[in-house]
Amino acid sequence: MDRKILRFLLLLGLGLLPTIFLKKKNIKDWVISFLLNSYFVTYIDSLMVKTKRISYPARFLPKSFETSVIYDYLLCPLVCVWFNQVSYKKNIKTILLQALLFTVPACGLEYWFEKYTNLVKYNKWSIIRTFFSLFIIKLLVRGLVECFRIFEDSEKNMHEKQKTFNDNLVIVNK
Repeated sequence: MDRKILRFLLLLGLGLLPTIFLKKKNIKDWVISFLLNSYFVTYIDSLMVKTKRISYPARFLPKSFETSVIYDYLLCPLVCVWFNQVSYKKNIKTILLQALLFTVPACGLEYWFEKYTNLVKYNKWSIIRTFFSLFIIKLLVRGLVECFRIFEDSEKNMHEKQKTFNDNLVIVNK
């Protein structure tokens, strides 16, 4: 049964992957969000597995990975991109509420997997820790993507001002 669930999750994730590109504007932000989330989740998950707080008895590519590859590299980053897309240009209260709304279902699903499958087992871990980890990672990634966006906008503005200055300088020199 666990292998069937893993196959289903893999196919679901691969099938949903193109949805991050439906909003054609800001694709670079969505890719950055996907990669940052994958990096943070993988780092924390690897650390928890090495310290034996979490284990994944049934997993995809078990000879190559000790963590849940499908979750760390596909499903969790997808959810993070969707969170970033819906929270784009929102105020802080709305961002926090949306982070909560995206974190709770993921935790509910992980709790179910922990109780009824061999996909994840908690040793020195709890669903509360998963909740806070995912919630903080979503907000961290959202904040970093916003910082990149602000930096990029300021770079564009600086280049535009420089171009305007140069154009005016050329006119004056004529």
